Amino acid sequence: MTKKKQSSVDLSPPDGAIHVDTFVDGLGKEHYARWFFALHRFSSVLKLTFAPWISQYELYCTHDGKRWRVTGASRLGDIYLKDPNDAPVGVGEHSDKGWEGPFYDKRGVYVNQCTDWSEKP
Repeated sequence: MTKKKQSSVDLSPPDGAIHVDTFVDGLGKEHYARWFFALHRFSSVLKLTFAPWISQYELYCTHDGKRWRVTGASRLGDIYLKDPNDAPVGVGEHSDKGWEGPFYDKRGVYVNQCTDWSEKP
């Protein structure tokens, strides 16, 4: 019997990090951001099914003094950030709009590390 190799990557959130699902389920005033993340936490099947509608909505935040476009949320609790000045995001042929390019520039960011949630940059 062979032993399973242990991963050297630590996937645990940093101390004090708030999981995106906790943010969504909370009673905070950031209603639009919570709703946006609820859409992005759907299962893969639902996200693909509803992509034409989900993709209509954009969310922006400030992180480390810079404005970012939020492009998604992970089951691990972090969120995906993309430079809003870059071309639109997408995943090649799987994107409902056919855009190509990376889905995020930054990941491993937690909702409580961001401020100034907005629909506009």
